[in-house]
Amino acid sequence: MYVVGLSFDRDPSYTYTQMSILVEQQDETVDVIEETAAHVEKDAEAGLGHTIKAVGSARAARKKRWICFGLMVLLLVIIIIIIAVIIINNRKSE
Repeated sequence: MYVVGLSFDRDPSYTYTQMSILVEQQDETVDVIEETAAHVEKDAEAGLGHTIKAVGSARAARKKRWICFGLMVLLLVIIIIIIAVIIINNRKSE
């Protein structure tokens, strides 16, 4: 039987020594994976924070848009009333 550089045909102490060497070789890789996972976790948390902030900003923007729309409608109604009063006064004058 053969597993990634290990031969089970030899003495068990040799196999354990070889396994120890493979574990040491993989240790650096495992450390890099753990470090990368920590960075990914921090990035995910930062992304969540940005998403929460974006949702708040979007809600505020929609609210401001509705306020602007309401003000424009109010302004339009005031202009229409002023024009109507001017037209009615001009007709009375004639």
